[in-house]
Amino acid sequence: MKHNFKTLFILITICLPWGIFAQNTQLPDYLAPYITPHKARISLTQERNGIPVLLLDSLFCANLDPETGETVYRFSISYDYNAENEISNTFETQDNQSSGVVSNRSTYFYNTSNGKLARIETETKNGTDWFPRDKQVYAYDSNGYLAEFKIIDNTNSVRFRNTYVNNSSGFELESLNELLFNNELKVNNYTQYLRNADNKATFIQSENYDLATGLISSGYRDSYEYDAAGNIILSIIQNINTSTSQWDNLYKLVSTYTSNNLLATREQSNPSLSNPVEWEPTSRTVQTYINQIELDSIINYKRSGSGWEPFFIKLHQYASGQLIKDSSYLLSSNEWNITERRFHKPADDIYSIAFGISEGIENQRYDNGSWTTISNNINEYIDLGNDLYQWQFRNLSLNSFNILDTLSYCNGYFHSISSVSTNETLNIKPTTIAPNPYKTGQTIRCIGLENSTDLTFSLYDLAGALISEQNFDGGRGLVLPAKVGAGMYIAVIRQGAQRLKTTKIVVVDAP
Repeated sequence: MKHNFKTLFILITICLPWGIFAQNTQLPDYLAPYITPHKARISLTQERNGIPVLLLDSLFCANLDPETGETVYRFSISYDYNAENEISNTFETQDNQSSGVVSNRSTYFYNTSNGKLARIETETKNGTDWFPRDKQVYAYDSNGYLAEFKIIDNTNSVRFRNTYVNNSSGFELESLNELLFNNELKVNNYTQYLRNADNKATFIQSENYDLATGLISSGYRDSYEYDAAGNIILSIIQNINTSTSQWDNLYKLVSTYTSNNLLATREQSNPSLSNPVEWEPTSRTVQTYINQIELDSIINYKRSGSGWEPFFIKLHQYASGQLIKDSSYLLSSNEWNITERRFHKPADDIYSIAFGISEGIENQRYDNGSWTTISNNINEYIDLGNDLYQWQFRNLSLNSFNILDTLSYCNGYFHSISSVSTNETLNIKPTTIAPNPYKTGQTIRCIGLENSTDLTFSLYDLAGALISEQNFDGGRGLVLPAKVGAGMYIAVIRQGAQRLKTTKIVVVDAP
């Protein structure tokens, strides 16, 4: 187990070779928490034998007015899947104060020969009727890589088209974007790539065009060099000067890496004011690590004369190999002043880790000698059992009254298509709920489950609340209770402990 040396020692050992510390620059005593030992990252025994493949069943998000707390925007989307676990249908609703409710539904079609997505047809709801909106059409090259993507509107006009030239490994060599302008497709962007033997881009040139004149309106060039491990060690960025049609230098980055291929230093240079073809170093970033794995410090420098002067530091604190806090400091009047800190609640469930979720981050600002929490991002990922999982997100930020309040939240449901504890195969049955939309008082039939018994029908709203749960036999169906009002819901059908179907169902009032 290695120890994290005192931060001052770390900074001095990094900075002395560059001659950057003035004699009266001091680090404050409140860096003491960062001199405690850090535990090496360990591999915990997983409670489940494997990570499931998760498919999103539904997502509901909302933004709130920070003054009134009222909902000002809602977005929801739900998914159906075919027997191959490909998306077959989606239903999307948007609601905001300015435009009201917008509902779209999309149907997905796949090539029978290669199973790749062929097109998506979308309809928009107007009143009680559905009208075609557009089609998204996909075409592939002889190697099976995407060669064309276009959007066709309801007048059968192509209003958007992307075409691609790929190499045999599927990496882009050229891409062309066209938009419909004055009833004609016009070039909007053209990008070309040069790649090395590892298919890494060594040169990218992208040009944006004015649709009316056909002339280049803006563009950039990126050039890259790599080390033997594939890390970018040099990048030069240029943009086009439309007045001279010349490519002018914008900035250059030179990077070094640790033995573990983690970024160690990055130095930025900009064109010299006296001679734009020459480079002048302007900023530098140095990163240090604990156990050659965990990011310890980030130090930013600015050029001062012929040397470097630090002006920003971010330090990280760990517990049992998990990041729990980072703190930021700015140099002012030769003293380091803490400005903000973030507390991290690491995810301790393997599904959360696999899903890339930190269970919470609290952002605090240091002002006038005290700390103020300015925002909280809270994530929760819950195993509901029966291969059903729930994700909840909430953002709390200070409103104009300096009160911490919920400004946005999301709720999503996922289901697993792989076994997580044994090698048993999931008992997936092709099931269709009918009628859908469902009118109050009708009987729901589960087509495909007519001979099944011991079934449970659970109904959730899009915010995640359980609305009703009923036991039924597939041959007789069921009637939803009167308390279920009009709206869109998530229906989950189980047989014992086995989830058989998760889908959306729309409930409408009987005429």
